[in-house]
Amino acid sequence: MLAVGVAQGFGRFTYPLVLPAIEGDLLHSYSLAGWLGTANLTAYLAGVLLVSLAATKVSPARLITFGLVVSTAGLAAMTVAASPLALLGGMIATGIAGAFIWIPAPGLAGAVVSEDRRGFAIGLMASGIGIAVLFASGLTHLVQARYGASEWREVWAVETALAALATILALGWLREPDDERPAETQAPILREILALASLRGVPGWVAVTAAYAGYGLCYSIYSSYLVAALRSDAGFSAWHASIDYGLVGLSITAGGILLGQLSDRVGRRPTLVWGFAAMGSCPLVVLIGAEPWVGASALLFGIVMSGLGSVVAAYVRDHTTEGSFAPAFGAITLFFGVAQLVGPELGGFLAEHTGSFRWAFLVSALGGFAGAAASAALPRVVTSERRKGSRER
Repeated sequence: MLAVGVAQGFGRFTYPLVLPAIEGDLLHSYSLAGWLGTANLTAYLAGVLLVSLAATKVSPARLITFGLVVSTAGLAAMTVAASPLALLGGMIATGIAGAFIWIPAPGLAGAVVSEDRRGFAIGLMASGIGIAVLFASGLTHLVQARYGASEWREVWAVETALAALATILALGWLREPDDERPAETQAPILREILALASLRGVPGWVAVTAAYAGYGLCYSIYSSYLVAALRSDAGFSAWHASIDYGLVGLSITAGGILLGQLSDRVGRRPTLVWGFAAMGSCPLVVLIGAEPWVGASALLFGIVMSGLGSVVAAYVRDHTTEGSFAPAFGAITLFFGVAQLVGPELGGFLAEHTGSFRWAFLVSALGGFAGAAASAALPRVVTSERRKGSRER
């Protein structure tokens, strides 16, 4: 839980919180800020491929520990960055490290508990992201309230210290079961991912892939520019904007559980359709620029942001075997990754050339609604007999 908090909450989701201060102090361009966000996500995708290859020889615990070491170094580099190029180096490091932590973490968490507690263990591990976002939001408020709204280095300095502590804890106590061994080979899986071989066996694979790509576009713009939009367009104070961003982190901790259980009861397709419709509505509500609407948008967005990813994964798992799930979900993640790469740069470009974040959030909303439209094209009946049999057992 600490490791994934460092990987995602510190390495990725702190950047939007301090972005307005960095833009005024170091970058002086939201377009450049978008490029830096894109670089972080690109590095993450590169890390996914690297960790897939490393998993053939290295245990999950060692991969996670390595990711923590690189995350700590990246956060330290961003803390002392004196130029955009130095900041870029730190963001690339945290992007790659995030993959080394996030990819093996669910498997390791599920392997060290009994099967009937596996879902709880993985859910508890993933809640580290929301907890870290909440912490980062509160920390940003405290730092800027004491030292001024233009300060940002102190935020990453504290996170660097906590990442170092997490690394020490991992070195001392993070272990895998004796029967947890690296896969014998990962090359065939990588070839299957690139060829979409396993994904093509999933009913409605084009639709679910398009929906997941819409998810990537919507979330990457919303999460990257929520704080900046509230401060620039709505006139919110740094404290007020940070509180609303913290609401996203608060609801992230519950989204996977809520939407996952809902999809088990009513089906994957309706959960995805209405979930994506809600996701697309959230950026539009932000444009109102007033409370309680912005707070409600943040809470709802955190739920659907974490929940829809889980439901998409469950849909793919419903139609794959244990061996074919990884290449199928890896293939769909490539399309998601491209969309989330486009999002920050596109949002920054629109903000830079229009003078507001209105168009950026309209594009974000379009991504969510596109996901709802694509989900509506999925098969109407999804493994109902399997769910029925599970309830009877």
